[in-house]
Amino acid sequence: AEPILLPLSLISTKSGFPALHNLFYQATNHFLRNKSPKSNLYFELFRILDKKALLDALYYIYRQDRDSISHSLDVLVDLNMFRDTVLIPRREEIEFLDFILELAILADRREYLVFESWYGTVLAEFGNEMLHHSLDILNSKVLLERERQQGEIPKGVRFSLDEFEVMFSTLSKVKMSPNNTENFKSIYRFFKELLPDLTAAREKDNAVTSAQVEEKADRLFLDLYKNKISFKTMVETLAHYRDSAERELRNTAKHVIQYPIEEFKFFANYPERELGITGRL
Repeated sequence: AEPILLPLSLISTKSGFPALHNLFYQATNHFLRNKSPKSNLYFELFRILDKKALLDALYYIYRQDRDSISHSLDVLVDLNMFRDTVLIPRREEIEFLDFILELAILADRREYLVFESWYGTVLAEFGNEMLHHSLDILNSKVLLERERQQGEIPKGVRFSLDEFEVMFSTLSKVKMSPNNTENFKSIYRFFKELLPDLTAAREKDNAVTSAQVEEKADRLFLDLYKNKISFKTMVETLAHYRDSAERELRNTAKHVIQYPIEEFKFFANYPERELGITGRL
């Protein structure tokens, strides 16, 4: 229990001691990325001790590495903190808006919420307090998309064209100051330069048939059964697919998860090894 209790004991003292600060966040990041009964216990104890400090820690880690966001969503859902943190964020958490908005994007992709409804509701609730932050976030995501189109591999949640359209459409209906209006128009002008690539990507994604999705899912299972990929790789691949901006990959992950349920009646005919792998998955 010591590796769990020692970092948690630093929650109230870390601010005054940089070395302890680093130890605390290193341990939290370790448990965030390495799912196990011990990590579940760590975050459950963390929640009991100080929910605000837990959110601060997840946000700090997110600021250091944007790719941690999916792990943070897993933790918040497991701890039953998703509703208070994402579905109904509090006004005092506006400083975490970039973090919360990306959580909401991933939650939409996992079908926990509908991003368009969520964003409109939250923007109406917080008004001008949220508007400036929203424009900053939108601008950063447009810049990130430009990097991607230039062949770079930027970190963070990539927005799909659908998600960009939700933000632009919702913000266009909000009354803004002259400065914010000009800022919004400037971001949109820049965004229009990226539209051809985004539109082509959406058309390609929408053209994928259910048969192609099933074929891709079946190949994953065959690769797993034939030891072409490890069980760990399979789980990591499905986690990536589940949170992808591409609908094809999200549908593939759903099909893989649904497949064993549909195959249940045939399990008696499965070879023992394949049955064990399927059951573990």
